[in-house]
Amino acid sequence: MVTDRIGPRGERFEAASRGQMLLIGAVLIAVTIVALALVINTVLYTANVGSAQEATQINDVDEFTYEATRNARSIMLRVNHVQRNRSISDVNANTTRALMEYSDGLSRSFATTGTVYANVTYSGTVVNGTRIVQWQDRNFSEPGNPTNGDWGVVPGSTSDIGWFLLNVNVRDTSTTESTISVTHGSETLNYTLNQSANDNLSVIVTDGSGSVLDAVSCQSTGGRALVDLYGGSSPTGECTFPGIEETLNAPMTVDVHNGTEITGQYAIVTNRTWDGTPWNGLPTCTASGGERCLTPAVWQGSIDLTYLSETVQLSQQRNVSVYGGPHERPPARHTDIAPIRFELPSPPGY
Repeated sequence: MVTDRIGPRGERFEAASRGQMLLIGAVLIAVTIVALALVINTVLYTANVGSAQEATQINDVDEFTYEATRNARSIMLRVNHVQRNRSISDVNANTTRALMEYSDGLSRSFATTGTVYANVTYSGTVVNGTRIVQWQDRNFSEPGNPTNGDWGVVPGSTSDIGWFLLNVNVRDTSTTESTISVTHGSETLNYTLNQSANDNLSVIVTDGSGSVLDAVSCQSTGGRALVDLYGGSSPTGECTFPGIEETLNAPMTVDVHNGTEITGQYAIVTNRTWDGTPWNGLPTCTASGGERCLTPAVWQGSIDLTYLSETVQLSQQRNVSVYGGPHERPPARHTDIAPIRFELPSPPGY
């Protein structure tokens, strides 16, 4: 009888014990699952952070490539227009020095953001060009014949033009019109220039048929007016008109008509390969010469870019079009990086 009473109690105890064991086991399984979930989630989060950091680094490389290429073009442009009397070797040496100074500042700037190393070097000229310079105030007459105002500045219809800047002495320019004609095949832009009221410069643009495309007055400062025929504006921004860049394709010729009526300075850069020999009656520029002359320019240069960080490495050579051609476009996530200042003599007005 005692045994009968104890039997059911023992069964209840065993059942309870089994229940407790199952509960403990369930808790242990749950804890294990939670722990595994935490580990798995931590791995995925770390991987996501790594991908985000890599994406940021790739964007930074895009920024670096864009800014370095754009600033290298600006440096080459300034070096081209600083001096007249130098060889293409001088131009390359000056460009190398200026880019080294820029690269030093750039590498310090990127180092503050955690980048290990950033560098830009000039690897040489890809295409040499020829710059035509009239660097003292004269009329726009034919070289060697100051009474002939009708002549071809860029003849032969074999050259591309990437720069055409006038620095006009408006006070010494006649109210009688002078015309500069830029022609590609059957297409022509005529720029008719003369002094207008209040010592300003009148610019009338017509096409080959004589139809007026635009007529503007460019304000002078101190009796002078800068006019960019290539870009179609005054660099100071007070007048705009149809420019060569957006209107004509290469190759082009440039002709002056009635050039004895306009006085000033000008510079034209063409992609005619520089060879140091006279062209179109113009001599090579010298230190003492006062006549209009020819001097070399980098039309297209090459740079080496290096960017090294903990996650990204870039080593690339890029060709940079200084004049004409496609220029570097900003990346999709472009924000302006603070410019790096470097010392270089300011170019003259042309």
